[in-house]
Amino acid sequence: MRSLEGVSNGRRIQIARARLHQWTPRVEDRFLQALGATCNAKAAYTEAGMSKGSAYTHRERWPRFARRWQAAEAIDSKRLEFALARHGANLFSSRDLPPAMPVPPMSVDGVLSPLRVPRRRPASAQALQVAPSGT
Repeated sequence: MRSLEGVSNGRRIQIARARLHQWTPRVEDRFLQALGATCNAKAAYTEAGMSKGSAYTHRERWPRFARRWQAAEAIDSKRLEFALARHGANLFSSRDLPPAMPVPPMSVDGVLSPLRVPRRRPASAQALQVAPSGT
């Protein structure tokens, strides 16, 4: 057995492995990446392997995650609005323009459903507001 002198006051260090269905930085990143791609929380927490309750509880408990969630929604909402406007403007165009930001293939309902659903704001919504860019 190795001596642990000088390491954590001579005590043993326990390294815990994340349990199944536990929020970790990797799970958060996977959730936020899916949320950014779909602007759909249900699709995102399903992709991350988590439940609805755990996602919203985690957002309420961890302000940094709530800010990242809100930023992902804000960015993706703008991306979807831009994609809708671009496709509407090019509806009768004969040539396809290269996308500035690639939009994954989606059905019309997949695009419109996040825009119809009112977003649930956390209790501390004022503290979590994303500052507008460019000001």
